[in-house]
Amino acid sequence: MELAELQQLVTVLDGLRPGEWLRHRLDTFSKPADTPSVLVLISSPRTIKRAFPEGLTLNHEWIQLAGSESEEETVLAVENSDLVIWGMSALRLFPGDYAAVLETARGEKIPIWAIVTGLGHLSDRQAFIEKTLPESKARLPAGSEIILYQANTINPIEKVEELLAQKGQILAKAGRDRRKTNMVSRLRVILLDEREDTLTNLTRANQQLDTAKSGIRAIEVMVSVMVSKIFGDINNIQVQLNKLQKELKQGVTDNHEELDIAALRKEFKTKIAEFCSQNLEKEINRQIHLAQEETSQWCWETSQEMESSFRPYLNTRVDDGSLTRMMHFDPTDMLPKVTLFLEELRDDVLNEVNSFTIQFDEDIIPQILTLVGAAADIGKEIGTVVGDPQTAAVSKAIKSISKAAKEAHKQSMISQALELLASGMRTLEDTITYIIKTHKSGLGPFFVEAIRERGDVCLRLVTHTVSEPQEKMKKIVEAENLIMI
Repeated sequence: MELAELQQLVTVLDGLRPGEWLRHRLDTFSKPADTPSVLVLISSPRTIKRAFPEGLTLNHEWIQLAGSESEEETVLAVENSDLVIWGMSALRLFPGDYAAVLETARGEKIPIWAIVTGLGHLSDRQAFIEKTLPESKARLPAGSEIILYQANTINPIEKVEELLAQKGQILAKAGRDRRKTNMVSRLRVILLDEREDTLTNLTRANQQLDTAKSGIRAIEVMVSVMVSKIFGDINNIQVQLNKLQKELKQGVTDNHEELDIAALRKEFKTKIAEFCSQNLEKEINRQIHLAQEETSQWCWETSQEMESSFRPYLNTRVDDGSLTRMMHFDPTDMLPKVTLFLEELRDDVLNEVNSFTIQFDEDIIPQILTLVGAAADIGKEIGTVVGDPQTAAVSKAIKSISKAAKEAHKQSMISQALELLASGMRTLEDTITYIIKTHKSGLGPFFVEAIRERGDVCLRLVTHTVSEPQEKMKKIVEAENLIMI
């Protein structure tokens, strides 16, 4: 690949680790193409200083290691060089503590020009020159040189300048080609590692997001269980209605002998009014209180369920506190809305009972009273027949009706009255039950909407954990395609 194509890869991989790595590596190609990148290394500072007071760095663009670099930094500096100029003492030729330099230069085929001083300190100078130096040079990369600093011979600095004049362009081209090839090969490896890491992160992020979504759906499903507990015990209302019906029934059966229509009518209205104020409203208020307690408990349990669903995101950089706050359902926020909802239910029930009371007074009670009154009249006739047989003998109609038939007719009137009462009470009970069920059916969507509203916000807060690795994967794929072209 050409440098322009590699620069394009830097743009594609912007923000990713491989892109940063490539950008730093491309910085080493900033020198002119015919100028080699030279690394200066001195393993015997005092000896070199005595021999070369001005040092071995002949060009300000050359890089000289300070000696305090880590092994990793040293290796990287060697890899980014086209030539290594190494000043050392004859007594410590290619010292072992710089083994990483020698190993890297060999592996990367980077020439080493060794400038060796201190030959005067050797015990066997001739053996060093004839045996040690050739053996050492044989282990160096191709193009390497060993330049000895000796009195009355060519100055090593001049020798280096001469060699650079002869081989500088060749070293620069070979070095650039090598570094470019190595850079692309290393980039492929780094991209592969980045792909694997990104794919792992993406898979995990998708799993965590799916878990969160499933958790929210499960919480929504459980709303029906919670709503069923609200006004779930309407048996008490039914018991109170049965009690009211029994008392009204007692008024029918007890008053047909000595009928006082006004008193009976007043008794009916009084008992229905007492039922509303003392029983029905009291029971509904009790149910509202229980519903408030149930709502508070639901808020706590749902917050725990939400926390469980989003647990992987908590206490990480993903959550700056917004997620934690959003997944908790505050009873002080939910209760006023639920209470208002239930108070409307109570008002609707009581209004319906009031309407029923009016209808009962204007329609049903008159019918009941008519039937009860008819039963009372028949009872009087039966009493007359029994007490005055001569009168009975005079009346042809009374003669045709036996005492048993009149009793049966009277009981029929009473039964019709009681059935009319029972029908009215069933209508009232059905109406109350319908109102409660209708309002409860609206509670479910209310809680579901609260869950979805918070759930959607929570999901938006963590969706980037999926979108970010997705975007990274797109960049990696694009870079891989460019490398393969």
